[in-house]
Amino acid sequence: MNIISVTGLRPLGIKVPQVVRYMDKAWVQHFFETGELLLTTFQNCRVHEDASRRDNDEGVARFSLENNISSMSGNIRAGSNSYMLCGSLVESTELSTKFEADAYFLINDPIQFADTIARWLPGFAEGHLGPCIYRPERRINRKVDSQLLPEPPFPIDRPEVDPSQADLNDAMNKLRADAGKNIHQALGFDPLFCKDLSFASEAEFRFVWTIADEVNDKLVIKCPAAIQFCSTHIPIKKPYQATRPKDGSGFFVATSTPPCEEQS
Repeated sequence: MNIISVTGLRPLGIKVPQVVRYMDKAWVQHFFETGELLLTTFQNCRVHEDASRRDNDEGVARFSLENNISSMSGNIRAGSNSYMLCGSLVESTELSTKFEADAYFLINDPIQFADTIARWLPGFAEGHLGPCIYRPERRINRKVDSQLLPEPPFPIDRPEVDPSQADLNDAMNKLRADAGKNIHQALGFDPLFCKDLSFASEAEFRFVWTIADEVNDKLVIKCPAAIQFCSTHIPIKKPYQATRPKDGSGFFVATSTPPCEEQS
């Protein structure tokens, strides 16, 4: 059982969940033998060839924000520059059947697992992990204290102010950018985890790794160091070579330096 102790407060322990990753048996064996994992994208989930895994609105959230002065509503699409890996908090034959998977493996330490993948992901910027949020119509309604509508760059009550068309274009671009920043600040990274209530039975736990550039397709990443944070009931004929430190303490999977660290 993985427990995080919180310091600075009264004694509190946060139980980190064990995540179930449903896959075909051959791919479970492949991961434990090679350390290779397939990271998907939000775009791929919207067009997945398997109807049981497809979500036409993956990464889309409908929001309604309100403060003491104004309100704002609309749609936002998140995850254009993110890879993700999906699991579940439920270990059941029903989900195995739904996903048409004959096996699974367990991610026993999701935090260390996510951090290890991040170290091996070129261009990594930030990561998020946690359970999905299930809402009717993927709607996020929120009252906020922060500013929503940006200040106009020109006084709208002074007719003598006559900006050029170029200045107006620049002003509109800045208004859109500032409004986007305000929306992002108000919503945080919730849109990355928002799903329709109809998917709630999946009890999805999601890993999201955001990189500096936009992602175009799925990515096969070889990260044998992540194996140590996982387990499976499937027999592994040729497990990835593992070694112990010289002092005999702990356990780690032998790896080379992550590619992203070699470049730095």
